[in-house]
Amino acid sequence: MVSNEDPIVFAVFCHGKHYGFRNDDEAYFIDCRDTTLYRLANDIVYSCACESGNNDMLFNMVSKGVKVYWGYDCEFTYFNEDDYAEAVVSGLKSMLEGNPLKNAKETLVASMTDYANRQINAIKAGFVYDNIDKLTVFGQDDFVLNK
Repeated sequence: MVSNEDPIVFAVFCHGKHYGFRNDDEAYFIDCRDTTLYRLANDIVYSCACESGNNDMLFNMVSKGVKVYWGYDCEFTYFNEDDYAEAVVSGLKSMLEGNPLKNAKETLVASMTDYANRQINAIKAGFVYDNIDKLTVFGQDDFVLNK
């Protein structure tokens, strides 16, 4: 199994656009074209932000040495509900519990699918299925965080 001694887990829940993560004023607070991103080398980025898994963002983060990267290559739809929040972070939680990346991704997909299947509103369920389809995870399947 591939492991990382002391990675930083950078979890980001904000707005995203093409090249980075933005605040409510649409100003980038992390721009993946920035040369300082080497600070994330060998670390984990877990993102729930629009376009955080698009090719520009993914390529730039990985080229700076990010070991594991989670993102979405479309508009990410979030619902302010506890059940949905739990589903959205289930992949991160699985990794923090020591499961391999492949299992963590499967956990996230299963949790979000379960949430979508319980929805009465078909449009809402459709947004969740779209999030699942647009999930992008980079890293070796057997990557495990050391406890």
